[in-house]
Amino acid sequence: MSSLQNWIEKASKWSNSIVPNIVKVLNDARDESRNCKLLVAGQFEFEVQNGSMHYVVNLARRTCDCTDWDIRGIPCRHVVLGITYRQDKLENFTDNMFTKDRCMGAYSYMIHPIPDPSFWPPRHRCKSYKLEASS
Repeated sequence: MSSLQNWIEKASKWSNSIVPNIVKVLNDARDESRNCKLLVAGQFEFEVQNGSMHYVVNLARRTCDCTDWDIRGIPCRHVVLGITYRQDKLENFTDNMFTKDRCMGAYSYMIHPIPDPSFWPPRHRCKSYKLEASS
C-alpha cells in the first residue's frame, strides 16, 4: 500500500509534462536523428534520409513512413528531426497517454486496504450433492 503512495508522491514531482521513461526515448531519438538528413517539403511535411532509406514525415497528419510513430505514439528519429527543425516541443507530438496528468489519473483511485483474514465473516458452504448416474 505504501509503495503506491510513494510512487504517486514521486510522480507528482516530475518536472516534465511527459513521463520520464518516454523523455528518455525522445532524447534517444533526438540523438539518433543527428545521423539523418532533412529535406523540407512544406511547413509540416519533410523527407528524411536515413542511410539509404527515405522517409516521408507529415506532422499535420502525424505520420511517418517507418510507422513507429503511428504504432507507438512516440515520435521516431525522423519525426524528431522535423520537429526540431520547426523548433517545436517534442511533447506536443507525443500521444497524450504518456502525459504526467494521464498517468497520475490512472493511479488516482483509492485502493482500499483489506482487513486481516481473521476478521472476515465465516464462509457458508453450500451442501454438496452426489449426482447419481441415470440409466
